[in-house]
Amino acid sequence: MNLLKDNLKTLYLRFLIPSLGSAMVMSIYTLTDAIVIGKGVGSDDLAALSITTPLLCILISRGILFGVGGSVQMSVNRGIGDTKKANRFFTLSFIVLALLTVLLWITYVLGMPVFLRMMGANETLYPYAHSYMHYINLFLPIVVFSNFIAIFIRADNDPNRAMAGVILGGVVNIVLDIVFVFPLNMGIAGAALASVIGMVIQVLVVATHFLSEKNGLPSFFNEFANGFIAFLPMGVNLLASYYFQAILCVKQSLCISLCRNIVLSSVCILVFPTFLGANSLWVVMPVVELVVLGVSMGFLINKRK
Repeated sequence: MNLLKDNLKTLYLRFLIPSLGSAMVMSIYTLTDAIVIGKGVGSDDLAALSITTPLLCILISRGILFGVGGSVQMSVNRGIGDTKKANRFFTLSFIVLALLTVLLWITYVLGMPVFLRMMGANETLYPYAHSYMHYINLFLPIVVFSNFIAIFIRADNDPNRAMAGVILGGVVNIVLDIVFVFPLNMGIAGAALASVIGMVIQVLVVATHFLSEKNGLPSFFNEFANGFIAFLPMGVNLLASYYFQAILCVKQSLCISLCRNIVLSSVCILVFPTFLGANSLWVVMPVVELVVLGVSMGFLINKRK
C-alpha cells in the first residue's frame, strides 16, 4: 500500500472499512455490557454503570485525542517527505500522553470516592460503581492507550491489524461479560474485568505490528511499547503471588512465580527466536506476563467462589 501513488478511492476504502468496522464493534460491545449487566445483575448495577461512564469516557477520549492529533501530523509530514519530523510528532504524542496518564492514574486512585459522589452515586449505587471502577483503575494505562496505539498503527499503513485488534478484543469482552456475570456471579465487577481484558487483548494484537515489516514507527517506541505492555500484567502477577502467599495458598503463589520466572520465560526464550526470528526476543516478557496474568486471574476468580 503506497499512500502517495495508489488510487485515492482505493486507499480511502482500505482505511474507511476497517475504521467503520472498529467503531461498530466498539458500539456493539458497549451495548452488550449494558444488556448483560441489566439482565444478569439488576437495575441498580445498570444505574451504577451509567454513573461511571463519564469517568471512563475521560480516559478513552485522552487516547483518541492524542492519537488522532498526533497521527494526522505524522501522516502529513510523511507525505511531504519529512520522516524525522513525523517521528517526532509520534514520540511527543506518546510521551505527553504517558505523563498525562500517570497524572490521571494518581487522580483516579486518590479521588475516586469524590468523583463517584459528584456523578450522583448515592448509598445504594456507590458500592456497585466503586466495584466497577476498581478494575478500570487497576488497568487504567491500558484503557487510555488502547485507542491511541490502534490509531497510530492504522496511520502507519496497517489499518487491518488495528481493526483485528479491536474486533478480537470486543469478542473476548462479550464472551467474558457473559461468563463472569452469569455462571461466575461476579456482578458488575465481572463486567469491568471483561472490558479491561478485552482491551489488553486489543493492545496485544495491535502491538504485533512492531514485529512486522510494515512497522515504520520509531525504534524507541518498539522497545518502550513492549515494556509498557509487560508492566501492568507484571504488577498484577506480583500482587497476586504475594496475596496467595499471605493467605497461605502456597501452591498458587509458587505456580505464578515459577511460570513467570522459570517455566514460561525459558520456553519462550528458546522457542521464539527459532520460529519468529531474533527480534521476537523483545516480546518474550509481554507474552509471558500476559499468559501468567490469565493464570493469576483464574486463581483469583476461583478464590472468590
